[in-house]
Amino acid sequence: MIDSLTKTPSRNAFEEKLLTCKSPKLFLVDIKHFQTINLEHGDEGGNFVLCAFATILQSFAKSKEMELFRIQDDKFALLLDAPFELSKMENIIFALCEEIERLSFTYENRDIAVKVHIGISFDHFEPLEKAQKALLVAKAENQPFVTYSEF
Repeated sequence: MIDSLTKTPSRNAFEEKLLTCKSPKLFLVDIKHFQTINLEHGDEGGNFVLCAFATILQSFAKSKEMELFRIQDDKFALLLDAPFELSKMENIIFALCEEIERLSFTYENRDIAVKVHIGISFDHFEPLEKAQKALLVAKAENQPFVTYSEF
């Protein structure tokens, strides 16, 4: 249940983990305009970006006691199983945004800038679906992140 390209746990591993997660805090990270990266740099360049991006997210996840999963294509999930604490969640959100704010990778002597959208869910019920809804809003409104809320 490891993604063969990025060597991170796959969506199947994520779904299994979610079954045992008592207090899921889910951060769904999607690379903006990934298709353009693939078109400009080929599949090899796109794969390079995915692997480099996964490495950065993995390092971030470990530093915050989270787990990283590759959900599909250019979409990754950071999962934290912990009770909700507003200040802790704010710190994680802003640290993640800062970590990936100005990402750039060099592939074949060309810089590839990477920007993301993040959908966040702190809900116990259907966290993936709610994070995906937040991600859609982040994309539609061109926001760096959106947190799903039923309020």
